[in-house]
Order: sequence, then C-alpha cells, then structure tokens
Amino acid sequence: MTKSQTLYEQIADRLESAGVLATLDLLETHFRREKDFFRLFEILKLRGRHTIGLPIIPETSTDCLSPKQQKELDACLLEACETVGTLFFREGNLEHGWAYLHPVGNRKLNESLVREVQVDDQNIDLLIEIALNQGAAPVYGYELTLAHHGTCNGVTAFGVHGPQLGRETKAKMASRLLRHVYGEVLQGVRRDIETQNQSPQPNANLRELLTEHRWLVDQQMHHLDATHLSSLMTIARLTTSAEDHQIALQLAEYGAGLPEDLQYSSSPPFNNTYPDHQLFFNALLGNNVDAAVSHFKLKCAEVTENAGPQHATEANEILIDFLYRVDRVDEAITCAINGSLEPSLQTGLALDPTEMACSPNQFESVLAHFQQQDDLLGYSVALLKRNETTAAISD
Repeated sequence: MTKSQTLYEQIADRLESAGVLATLDLLETHFRREKDFFRLFEILKLRGRHTIGLPIIPETSTDCLSPKQQKELDACLLEACETVGTLFFREGNLEHGWAYLHPVGNRKLNESLVREVQVDDQNIDLLIEIALNQGAAPVYGYELTLAHHGTCNGVTAFGVHGPQLGRETKAKMASRLLRHVYGEVLQGVRRDIETQNQSPQPNANLRELLTEHRWLVDQQMHHLDATHLSSLMTIARLTTSAEDHQIALQLAEYGAGLPEDLQYSSSPPFNNTYPDHQLFFNALLGNNVDAAVSHFKLKCAEVTENAGPQHATEANEILIDFLYRVDRVDEAITCAINGSLEPSLQTGLALDPTEMACSPNQFESVLAHFQQQDDLLGYSVALLKRNETTAAISD
C-alpha cells in the first residue's frame, strides 16, 4: 500500500470516527507539513464554512447568506488569507504571500513580515515594490530604496509616493532622506580633507568641518548633485525633530556656500533656497523667530498679490504650517481663516483651523468663521471639538 493511499484511508477513518473538524485538522496538518499553501487555503475556507453552519460546497453559485453569516464568512476568509500569506512570506515567496496579505490590511503584521525578509539581490526590487509602492511598510521600503538605489531614486520616490501618505509617514521618510544625504555630504567632505593630507576630527559634524577647513567653502567645492540638495530642502521641511532640523540647517548652510549657478531657486516663499531655509530651520529651533515670521509673512503677501491662486495657496499653506510650528497659533488660525487659500488646490500641508484651535478665543474665531461661511458641517465639527477639549481640561 502506497503512502498516499494510507493518507486517503486515514482521512476517511478520521471523518468516520471523529467528525468533520478533526478531518479538517488532519488535512491542515498535512498541507502545512508539505508546504502546499494553496491547498491549505482551500482547507481553511472549508473550515470557515463548516464553523458557521454552511455547506462545505456552496449549493448555488452564490450563497443566499444572512448579513450575520456573510460577516462571519468574510472574517474567516480574511483569517485564512492572513495565515497563508504569512506562511508564503516566511518561505520567501513574497509575491504569492503579498497576494494573500494585501486584502487583509493588517499593517502591523505586514510591516513585521517585510522586515523579517533577508534582503538580497534577487528580492530587493520586489521587496521595495511591496513595502513602498504597495504600502506594506512605506518607511522601511523607502530606507531600502535609499540604501540600494541611491539619492536620485530616493528623491523621485518621495515625489511619487509622498502626496498619498499620511503626515507622520512623510515626516519619517523625509528624515531618512535627510540623514542619507547628510551622510553622503559628510563623507565627501571628509574625503576631500584627507586628500589634502589632513585629518578631519572623527566626531565633527558638517558645520564644524567646514569651519575648520574653510578652504572647502572658499573653493566652493560640492559633494552632491545640486538639484538633489535643492529638492531635499523642500522635503526636509516635513521633518519634525530638533535633531533633523539641526541637520537640515547645516545642509542649508552648506548649500549657501555652493557656486551661485548651483543655487537653484525653490517655489515661493523659498525663492532664495538656502538663505530662506536657514531662516526656516533656525526658527523651528527657536532662533530669531520674530525675524523669520516677518520675513515669511512678507514673502507670502508678495506671492498672494502677484502670483496666481496655485502659488498663493501653496505659499499660504507653508506660512500657516510654519506659524503653527513656531507656536504662533493665533496667527496661524487667522491666516487660515483670512488667507488666500483655494480649497481645490490645497495639499493638506497645513492643519485646518479646527485642528489648530485649543483655547476658548481660538474656538470662538473658528466658529464665527464657519458661521459666516454658512458651513454647517465645519461649524458643528469645531463645536464638538471645543466641547471635547473643554471636557478633557475639566477632567
């Protein structure tokens, strides 16, 4: 008697002696052991149908299920997808694994599984596709892009995926790009110093090295594609930590020392890319805040007066976000209420007035604005948030 015949007999005997669930257990054990995950999925589907009282095989092309049964069946199918997708992934079959995991939407599991994969030349592109392009673990996928495909691809990938991602995820990705570029520039500066038979201080940062070896600035040497550095300034504004702002400030100072023809302009209010970003990052660090606020208010007023609605909206969103981040919340709300913002052109960079409001006076301004605009939904959301905020303070 062959091994396969023995298994067939075992299945028949198990059904007769122990019932359906025990039989399904035996089949599950077999297909797991054989790593036949496609058939395992079918067994898990059968278990789900049996568990909720449905026939093993649908009696018609579509079951006439009650809402409760449909909900339970959907849950069983998603659980089966998660189980099989995880097994495929851990066997290194990323493509099939992701096909099962994607519809489940378990972000924590997806991130964990992606990070478990041993990266090699054969799977790196597929891993980036799943992690970054398909959204399984965007920040990690972006880290892989920078590590394996470099700054140019990193800048491009941020431009493609950034607009679709949440504020926190974008900030983390911006931080990864900022630190990657900073590392490249720092390494290049150290290498130039060493070629002059000098020894750079081992723990010195970029600013310290450029101060000590002034000839690097005087000779206007550069260690990175100037377009990448210019693009980085815009992306680095999304970072949220003081440490990142310190790094970005150093790169802005470095950029200001580049040859004039390599100092490309940015969109207003950052026309003078590196001096304007020096003001911006210094202010986020608590330095010369008044001067920076005056500067960017003036620049935004000029854009609003002289440019079209798209540039005006973009500049005012930047100003609102900046004012909020330097703790000028009243001014940020006033700008959001009275500024030249075309709703259809907004990018979501700046918080809306209701999100920013936290004091009674601020809520009064926001509520009055929505009432004046005859925006019942906006008014109601602001009113509910004020009630929630007041209750939290009282507790």
